[in-house]
Amino acid sequence: MKKKTAFIIIIAAVCALAIYNYWYSDRSNNTMPTKAGDQVLKAIAHIQDGDDIQQAIDVAAANGGGDVEIPAGKYEVKNTIIVKPSVTLQLNSGTMLVPVSNVNVIELSRNSAVNGGIIYAYDLKRYSKSGIYLDGAQEFSGTLKSASISNIKIIGRPGLGNGLFFYAEEGSDHVSWVEAHNVNITGFDKAIYFKTEPVKKPDKIWINGNNLSQIFIKDAYYGIYLDGHMDLPYEISGNNFTGVQIQTSELTRQAIFIKGTKNYIQAMIWDYHLGAEAVHLDKDSLRNQIQSNVSADDLAYIDDGIDNLSVSAK
Repeated sequence: MKKKTAFIIIIAAVCALAIYNYWYSDRSNNTMPTKAGDQVLKAIAHIQDGDDIQQAIDVAAANGGGDVEIPAGKYEVKNTIIVKPSVTLQLNSGTMLVPVSNVNVIELSRNSAVNGGIIYAYDLKRYSKSGIYLDGAQEFSGTLKSASISNIKIIGRPGLGNGLFFYAEEGSDHVSWVEAHNVNITGFDKAIYFKTEPVKKPDKIWINGNNLSQIFIKDAYYGIYLDGHMDLPYEISGNNFTGVQIQTSELTRQAIFIKGTKNYIQAMIWDYHLGAEAVHLDKDSLRNQIQSNVSADDLAYIDDGIDNLSVSAK
């Protein structure tokens, strides 16, 4: 009888230990915040403006990275929010970042991302910066050195600043393999602006091989503006734009402008008959491909380059 009782007690203890491990040990490893996670949550709990968002990003980066989720609300941005490596800035669909000084609202670092939310720069009447900025000095390239932009709305006053700005200035600056998906841009001088500065060897800079899809542009002076060169040392080459919708207006100068080589743009360009140049391929353009609703024979389609291809119905 004693042996049977002892055996039952042992079985009960084993079962209790198994239950404990299941409910507390394993589950805590999967769902309970780590110390680093607690620090990020504490930082997020006190967010009131862009500087607080930066603090939460800094805490996450110092603890190895991860998602920094910003609740719905309106947040004033006095200083550029820099999304650091291995950090994703997750903005709620009701999160609005409003610049109150003339700064880039978000700057991405290598291996960083921003997803969701709204950047609202319309109220700043002398705005000349960018909603999202990528500096080629970061040397974006490859799988773990790239960046991602997704599911975001960027709104500015027509004629002022940029929606997205990719920039390479000197040395070995480059922006490559960046992905942007489902981006809606209204207003600005240039909705999407790629710029390489003219440099001489030994400098070698480029903005190449970036993929942008499901892009919506409205009421910008310039829709997609690629301002580079057809070859090194400062080329803009091999960038793909697919699923692009550009709504022009009386304010629009050019829906698409290209100085560069082998870029591919698939776009629907609306109401360009109001006076905009639908497509302008500069004399410093080579072997670019435009698939659009605008025929190469249309007066709004200007091709001063070399071996560019228009794929559209006549």
